[in-house]
Formats: sequence, C-alpha cells, structure tokens
Amino acid sequence: ADEDVLLNKCANVCADKLLEHCSIPASRKPVFVYGFELTFSTLSSFCSVLILSAVFQSLAQGALFLATYFCLRLFCGGLHAKTYAQCFLSTNATFLAVLLPARLFPLLHMPWLLFFLIVPANVLIFAWAPVKNAHHPLSEGRRRRNRNIARALVILFDLLCAALYVLSPDFLLPMFSLSGAAVAVLLIPPKIQEGQL
Repeated sequence: ADEDVLLNKCANVCADKLLEHCSIPASRKPVFVYGFELTFSTLSSFCSVLILSAVFQSLAQGALFLATYFCLRLFCGGLHAKTYAQCFLSTNATFLAVLLPARLFPLLHMPWLLFFLIVPANVLIFAWAPVKNAHHPLSEGRRRRNRNIARALVILFDLLCAALYVLSPDFLLPMFSLSGAAVAVLLIPPKIQEGQL
C-alpha cells in the first residue's frame, strides 16, 4: 500500500538521523526502522480515534477506548492486520463499531446486561491469551509473561467495570465493557485459522 511505503520512508529517514547522531551500529538500522514504523502507526491510530471521538462529541469515551483496547491488545494478541494501513483502518472501524452501541446502550436502562458480554470475554482471554499470530511471534517465556499480565489485566478490568457500574453505568461502563469485549472477539479469527475452533 502507498501508505505503508510512505511510512517506511519516514521511518528510514528517522533511523538515518538517529544513526547519524548516536553511536549505534548501522547493522541495527532495521530494528529502528521497525520501531519508528510501529510508533508512527500507533500514533496515527491514536490521533484518528481521538479525532473521530471529538467529531462524535465523545472524547471521554474515545480516551477510554484507547486505554482499554490498546492495553489489553498489547498482551492478549489476536488478529493483526498484514499492513500498517489495514491496521489503521481496522482500529478505526473497531472504535466506531464499539462507539455506536455504547452510545445506544443507555437507552435500554439495563447496564447489567453488559455483564453478559464481560463474562464470556473474560473466559476467552483467560483461556487463550496471548493468541499466536504469524506477524507477531513470541518466545515461550514472553508468551507466559503476556498470559500472566493479560489475566491480571482482566481482573483489574472486572474491578473497574464494577466501579463504573456504580459511578457511571450509562456513560462510561458501556464503552469500557464493549472495548474489552472487542479485544476478546479479535482472539477468535486466529483460532479459527489454526483449526482450533
């Protein structure tokens, strides 16, 4: 994709500048190029989600989505796009897919229904995370570490859900719980591809 080529060029320029001003072996350049690509891609997704949330007058919900979604995704793994452009589009599509029901859910006046999403999401993350992905291989040690962190985050997630159920059942709870559920949903496609479902 043209966007990925542009991103790679920017990352190469930044890596060249870094190597020029720091005593780093030139052989390390590919590592820094990848790091810059990942940083720029993540920042662009962050900014676009915040812009979309501002357009929909939902900045607090957008910030909550970013904190929940990216934090859990980092350790849970799951479906990853093949290109940075696809990652950008899928992140924004996921945000919109979560924002719409989160804004409509308060009309039901039944926030307890969200726990029917939270429970299966917990089960999937506890059972599967981190889900292997060919684009993001993990060593066995890193996999165990990520699993433990993912499970700890799920417990923290549950405690925060309980707090939001009391403090903000119609405003923040739907966005928070749906963002967590979205992460759990993204664990399913790789399992299907592996033939484990």
